[in-house]
Amino acid sequence: MPRSSSSIQRSNGSWPRHPDARTLRGHAALSEYQREWRETVPNVRVEYDRILDAGDSVVAVGTARGTGSGSGADVAVPIAFVVTVHHGLITRVQEYLDSAQALKAAGLEQ
Repeated sequence: MPRSSSSIQRSNGSWPRHPDARTLRGHAALSEYQREWRETVPNVRVEYDRILDAGDSVVAVGTARGTGSGSGADVAVPIAFVVTVHHGLITRVQEYLDSAQALKAAGLEQ
């Protein structure tokens, strides 16, 4: 990814969780979203399989992995991000649970 998620705060960008969810705006909302993930899956990490150039955007495709805090079960969720960059700052991050939808949104249909 070009920069850390904290760049969203400086760029006044937005981060929609996925197409059916609300839009998160600013650093505080993003921090809360990340806190919720860490509460549910304390050791959450994203392993990227592909990172693709899409002009003003970057598409990152991978899997979010970790262990559920309540169940102790292994968690593996396919995930993709379309990251829009403007003047070197992240201005928008779109999260998808289907990589084909992310690629289509970025104009990189398979």
